[in-house]
Amino acid sequence: MPNTFAHLRFFSTRSTFVRVMIPVVIILLLVTILMARLSYLQAKSVYENLQAETLTNTLQTSRNLLVNNLPEDYKTEEVANTMAQNLSQASIPSGVGLFVMSNNSRLLFNKGVGNFPEIQNHLSYFYRFADSAAHSLVTSKGEIIVGMHIPSRSLFVAAYTPQSFTTTPQYNKIIEQMLIAFPIGALMATMFIYIVLRLSLLLPLDKLGQAMRESIRTESFSTRVPPKGSAELQTLARQFNTMLAELNARDKTLKNYAETLEEQVKQRTDELVTTQDKLVLHERLAAIGEFASAIVHELRNPLSAIKMGVDQLKLSEEGNEKNNRRLSLAQQQIDRLDDMLSGILTFAASRPTQVENFPITELLKQTEDMIQAYAKNKELSLRFLGFDQSAEVIADRNKLQQALLNILKNACEHAPDKSEVTAVVSSKPKHIHISVNNKGEPISEEMQHRLFEPFFTTKKGGTGLGLPTTRKLMQEMGGEITLTSDAENGTTVTLILNKEIA
Repeated sequence: MPNTFAHLRFFSTRSTFVRVMIPVVIILLLVTILMARLSYLQAKSVYENLQAETLTNTLQTSRNLLVNNLPEDYKTEEVANTMAQNLSQASIPSGVGLFVMSNNSRLLFNKGVGNFPEIQNHLSYFYRFADSAAHSLVTSKGEIIVGMHIPSRSLFVAAYTPQSFTTTPQYNKIIEQMLIAFPIGALMATMFIYIVLRLSLLLPLDKLGQAMRESIRTESFSTRVPPKGSAELQTLARQFNTMLAELNARDKTLKNYAETLEEQVKQRTDELVTTQDKLVLHERLAAIGEFASAIVHELRNPLSAIKMGVDQLKLSEEGNEKNNRRLSLAQQQIDRLDDMLSGILTFAASRPTQVENFPITELLKQTEDMIQAYAKNKELSLRFLGFDQSAEVIADRNKLQQALLNILKNACEHAPDKSEVTAVVSSKPKHIHISVNNKGEPISEEMQHRLFEPFFTTKKGGTGLGLPTTRKLMQEMGGEITLTSDAENGTTVTLILNKEIA
C-alpha cells in the first residue's frame, strides 16, 4: 500500500515529476516546432531552387527558338505563330506556364497562365534588369516566376509555376513526421525522467519518510538515516540526522525541565499550603484574640473586686492562722489568674512595631541580668556564649527582649534541677541566631508541631501562650522562631533576626 500511494503521489500536480515534466514537454514541443520549421525552410529552399532551375531551362529553350526563328524585323503576330509551331521543341513541363511580351508590355503569347493580370502585377520586378540573364521571383503565395529579356528581338519571356511548396507532398511529409516525432519524443522523455526521478529521488525520499515516521511512532530520536542517493539527497539526509540529534538533545532537556518543574511545583505547592496554614492561623488567632480580649476585660473587673475583698479579709483575720492560710491560698490563685489574663492580653494585643537598627550587645546583657535571678531560684547553671558580639540587628527592642525572656524562662522551667541552660548567639551572613538549649526531656515531633498553637501546653498550670506569643512577636519584627528536640541534644529554641531590612 505505501508503494501504491508513493506512485500516486509521484503523479500529483505538486510532485517533482509533474513539475519537471511540464517544462520538459513544452521545451520538447518547441524543439519539435523549431526542427519542423528548419526542415520546412530547407525543403522549401531546395524546392524553389529546383523549380527555378526547371523554369530557367524552359526559358533558355524558348529564347533559342525565338532567336533562331524570328527575323530581326519581325512582326508581332509572327511571335505567336513561331511559338505555336515550335512549342513541342520547348519541352515545357506540365504545370508550367509560358508567356512572351514585347518591350511595351504587350502580351504576344500565353500558354498555361490562367490568371495573367495577377501575374502581371509582379513583372515590374523584372523591368529593373536590362541584361539578358534569367531572374527569379517568389510571390507571397509561393508562386515562382522566372523571366529574361531578349534584347536582339526586344522581347521579354517568362516561365511561371502556380504550385507553392505548401501544396507539395514534401510539405505534407514534414507535417506527418512532426506529428509522429513529437508524441514519441514526449513519451520517451517522460519514461526516462520517470525512471531517473524514481531511482534518484522517489525511493530515497520514501526511505527518509519511513525513518521519520518510525521516529515519530517510537518517540525516539536516536535513529539515523544513512546518506544515500544524489548529493542533494545525501545533504538532506545529513541535515535530517542533525535535526534528529537536536530533537534528541531537546527531548532530554525537556524531560529534565519537566522533572525540575515538577519539583518546583511541589515546592511551590508546599509553600502555598504553608502560607495558607499561616493565614488560617492568623485568622484563628485574630478571632481568639478578639474573643479573649473581651473575656479578659469582663473578668478583670470582678477579679479586682475579689482581690480587694480577700486582702481586707486577711487584714481582719490576722489572729486566725487557719483563715489566714486559706486567704493566702486564695490570693495566690487570684494572682495566678491575673497573670493568665495578662498573658492573654499580651497575646491578643497588637502593639505597634518600632523596627530599628541597633547593636544587640546591650540588650543581651540586660536580658542576662534579668534571667539570672530566676535561674538561681531553680539552682540552674546559666551559660551565655557570644553575648558580647557587636553585630547589629533589625528589630523592635521591647518585643525582642520579651521574646528572649520568654524562651529563657521557658527553658529554665522545663530544665531538670541543677542542670545547665545554654544561650548561644551566632552571626550568619544575613541573620543573627539566638539559640537557647536545655537538657530536659525530648519533645515528640507531634508535640513540636502543636507547641506554637495557642492554649496548648504540656506544663502543669501553664497558659499555652508563651511560645505562640513569642512566635507572634518574631513575625511582627520580620524574624522567625524554630524548635528542635531529641534525646541526645535536648531541646533548642532559636530566634532568627535580620541583619538588614529584607
